[in-house]
Amino acid sequence: VVDLAVSKGKKPIEVVDYTGKPADDAKKALEKAGFKVEVASVFSDDVAKGIVMEQSPRDGTKFKNDTITLKVSKGQDLVVVPKVIGLKRIKATEVLKAAGFQVQAFLPGGNYTVQSQSPAEGKKAKRGSTVNISSF
Repeated sequence: VVDLAVSKGKKPIEVVDYTGKPADDAKKALEKAGFKVEVASVFSDDVAKGIVMEQSPRDGTKFKNDTITLKVSKGQDLVVVPKVIGLKRIKATEVLKAAGFQVQAFLPGGNYTVQSQSPAEGKKAKRGSTVNISSF
């Protein structure tokens, strides 16, 4: 008599889709299920910080130690608005552009001294948004 044990192969693991869920919870659950998890963080205007935006693969079956990739939101790309009041218009424009902002100069001609700015210095604004400057 000969006893044979025949392998059925690797045991498949069902992939659960964590899109729209907290990244920490998704990573823990996927690792507990036996997967390796890679996380890529990106800015998003639409998805709150720490939430899974995309998952690859999203569903199906995989095997232990297979990799699941999560794209996680870092939230909006906000930048602190620098102080430009007191600077000449040309220098103020350079400073704001270097910080990642567009500039709308009221009284666009001349190199006047900036007397007002909106949003105000120290406020956070979305990178690429417009800062208005003027001399009244």
